[in-house]
Amino acid sequence: MAMNINNINSNRNNAIDNSRQQDRSRVSTSDQSAQTASTSAPQDSVMLTDQARQLSQIEQGLKQSSGTDNSQRIAALRQAVSDGSYQVDAPRVAQKMGSMEEQMNTLYR
Repeated sequence: MAMNINNINSNRNNAIDNSRQQDRSRVSTSDQSAQTASTSAPQDSVMLTDQARQLSQIEQGLKQSSGTDNSQRIAALRQAVSDGSYQVDAPRVAQKMGSMEEQMNTLYR
């Protein structure tokens, strides 16, 4: 029994070529539609909320601040923590956390 093995993969190769051609045509069509949409689309606009304006003002203030040098204070704290002499003032920490919470609540009202 003889088998004809010539062009055994021709159908498969044709299917792959057709698929590639379809992909190329889809890409070029989507590129053209994207270009058309970008030329005819109206300009976008942005409106900032009061909170965003406040945050922007705070950011600008921080950028303009002198930025104090805390390296000596940080070194002293590291030393105190490493030798075990650092004491946490729990009431002060709680008060500062409550104060920060109040400030955050005013931003989101």
